[in-house]
Amino acid sequence: MEEIVKNDPHTESYLMLVSTSSISINANVGKKNTRKDSVFTIMDDIRKKASNVLDARISMANQFSGGQTQKDVEFLLQGSNQDEIKQFGKQLFRKTSKI
Repeated sequence: MEEIVKNDPHTESYLMLVSTSSISINANVGKKNTRKDSVFTIMDDIRKKASNVLDARISMANQFSGGQTQKDVEFLLQGSNQDEIKQFGKQLFRKTSKI
C-alpha cells in the first residue's frame, strides 16, 4: 500500500501509521487549484490499484469539509495494549508540541 500511495503522481507527502492490525495512510494530494484531477478521481485510482493487494480491506475518506480541512494534523493510535498506546501518545505529544 505504501508503494502505491508513494508512487502516485498526485502524492505530495504522506503519513503512514502502523499497528498490529491495521495500516493508516494519510496522503496530501495538494490543493484543489494545483491539480487537474478531483480528490474523488484520485481516490478511485488508488482504490483500483489497491484492489490487487491481497487480504486488504480498503476504506478511503476525504478529509475536507466545505473546502476547509477538518484538522491540521491527525494521529490515529491503535493497538491492543492500552498502556503502550498511552505511553506512545505522550511521547508523540511531547515531540509534536515542539514543532
